[in-house]
Amino acid sequence: MFRLLSALLAFSLAANGIASAEAGSWVTVRDDPRITYQLDITTLRGTPASRTITMRRLFKVRDERAYALDTLEIDCLTNQYRFRDIVIYDSDHLVTHRYRLTDQFCPVPPGSYLASVRTTACSDRP
Repeated sequence: MFRLLSALLAFSLAANGIASAEAGSWVTVRDDPRITYQLDITTLRGTPASRTITMRRLFKVRDERAYALDTLEIDCLTNQYRFRDIVIYDSDHLVTHRYRLTDQFCPVPPGSYLASVRTTACSDRP
């Protein structure tokens, strides 16, 4: 019984990950030769000073990874960021890696994809 319940819970979480990857209002903030960076504007939370948002990284050169869903926290006032969660999916939408991070804030590098993320997340109308 416990195994069945565990399997149902795992399936439900996986299905939710697929739904969240396909649903939402994705806005491309940068398109590099190897990775496309998109933000789900519907996940934008927080105050104008500090924002949390979901980012999708679509890998153009696929090995075992197809895309990743990341939760980023942006400190708009100090121009800093940190990753909260990183979940990597394969081409079958199955989770291959999951990381929950508690890193310190880091400066947003000028001209980077993170600068594009910050500009969109911290604007009044993303």
